Amino acid sequence: MVRVIEPYLGQRILEIGAGIGNISRQLPKRELLTVSDIDETYLRLLEDAFRGNELTQVIRLDLGSDEDSARVSERYDTIVCLNVLEHIRDDESALRRMRTLLAPKGRLVLLVPQYPALYGAYDRELGHFRRYRYGRSDHVPPGKNTSLAGIIPDLRG
Repeated sequence: MVRVIEPYLGQRILEIGAGIGNISRQLPKRELLTVSDIDETYLRLLEDAFRGNELTQVIRLDLGSDEDSARVSERYDTIVCLNVLEHIRDDESALRRMRTLLAPKGRLVLLVPQYPALYGAYDRELGHFRRYRYGRSDHVPPGKNTSLAGIIPDLRG
């Protein structure tokens, strides 16, 4: 997955919903890599994994909370959010909060499950609230580009 998204990654990267860090460990450590999650167990694992790495910081970030988003002082040229948005009840507010964390001309690399008609027991078991339509997002601001067949919305201003 990282090979697919790497051309879209900038120098200051925020990964949302890093979990145990499977993707985080493969992301390039350029100017700054911030990995985040809401689960305290995952945050401890991430702290252990990146201890001593000056280019990486670990933060708690709940996109369901204005307060959490407001505490983040950094602005990123890339936000990576892979298989996370579908777990957030108010995904539109989460996307707005992500936008506030992007630097001007920043990019959101977003991967979500597609085909709403397939939503079912498996999704509910995984904690998904929804699936998305392929190649289209009702949440990408009007006039913005979508690349890679709707998998990576480009929210650059």
